Amino acid sequence: MLVKKHAGKGGSREQGSEDPSPAGLQCARTMPPCGVLTALLSVVAVVSCLYLGVKTNDLQVRIAALESAKGAPSIHLLPDTLDQLKAMVQEKVERLLAQV
Repeated sequence: MLVKKHAGKGGSREQGSEDPSPAGLQCARTMPPCGVLTALLSVVAVVSCLYLGVKTNDLQVRIAALESAKGAPSIHLLPDTLDQLKAMVQEKVERLLAQV
């Protein structure tokens, strides 16, 4: 004959009746190697993004400082008058003919 035990407030439990799952204990103790690798790669990715962001910001500040120190460009691509343009073209043509 089977005897039923009630697990109410006053019910007692037998020792060893709880079956802790081995997978739950194993997961709590250690992480699987692929999880460790994934976490490590994630940390490396975040750190490298932060590092590159700081370096990019530094370069942008340096470029802005160089551009502000340089001022207005001093090179004129085209001369102001037609006579100056003719003289410049003539000089370049003579230089090219001298090379040949």
